[in-house]
Amino acid sequence: MNEIIQNQLLETQENKSKSDNLPEGCVPMEIENAIKDFKDMAEKIVMNETDIENSISRFNIDQSNIFKKITSVLQSNDKILRIFISGPGGTGKSFLIETIVAWNKIIRNKETAVTAPTGIAAYNVSGLTIHRLLHLPVEHGCTAKYKELSPAALKQIRQSLENVDLIIIDEISMVSNITLMYIHLRLTEIFNTSECDDGWFGKIHIIVFGDLLQLPPVRENFAFVEVAKKDIEKYIGAINSFNLWTLFEYDELTINMRQKK
Repeated sequence: MNEIIQNQLLETQENKSKSDNLPEGCVPMEIENAIKDFKDMAEKIVMNETDIENSISRFNIDQSNIFKKITSVLQSNDKILRIFISGPGGTGKSFLIETIVAWNKIIRNKETAVTAPTGIAAYNVSGLTIHRLLHLPVEHGCTAKYKELSPAALKQIRQSLENVDLIIIDEISMVSNITLMYIHLRLTEIFNTSECDDGWFGKIHIIVFGDLLQLPPVRENFAFVEVAKKDIEKYIGAINSFNLWTLFEYDELTINMRQKK
C-alpha cells in the first residue's frame, strides 16, 4: 500500500512540473489523472438496494441515527447538509461512509466525492486526497497561496463533478483552517455559487469525519479556528475572514465496534 501511495505522490510531482508552463487552453495532466481515478472509484460501487439494506441492518445505534439524519436531509432537499461527525478509530466510520456513498448512488443516482488530507487516509476510505481531487495549491515546507483554476481546467473539473452533490472529508483533524477555506473557495468556483445565498462550499452537502483529539494539521491551526486576518490577506488576498466551522452541526460515533469482535 505504501508503495502505491508513494508512486502516486511521485506521479503528481512529475505531472505538476510538466504542467507549470502549459499552453493556454490545456488541462494539466494531474487533473486528468485525478478525474480518471475519481470516475474509476465511482464505477467500483457494485452494491444494490438489497446490499444497502443488509448494511443498514448491521448498524449500531450511533451509525443508524447518523445515517437516518444524513439521508433524511439528502432526500428532502430542504437544506444543505453540513455536519461534523466525531469518532475515534474503531467506531464504524469507514463502514458508515461506504454505505452512505452506495446509498447516494443507488437511491438518488448521485455521486459522492470521498476525500482525505493524506494518501494513506484517502486509501483507507477508497477516496482521493483533497488536494488532488480539487487541484488545491501545494508547496513543500510552507503554505501555498490560493490560486484559481484556469478556464480549461475549471471546465474539465465542472464536467467531471457535475453529478456530485455530496463531499465527504475524513481525518478532518489534519485539515487546517486555511485548507478548509481553500476547499470552500474551490467548491464555490467549481459549482459557481459565489453570488448564491448560502453558497458556502459550492452549495453541496458536506460531511466531515474525524477525531479532533488526534493528529493536528502540520504547521497550521485546526479547522475550527478562525483564519487570522493577516493569513486571509496573505494567502487569499481578501480582507475579511469567516469561521467556516460554525456552519457545521455536530454528531458523534461513540460505540467501539472493534472491542465487540
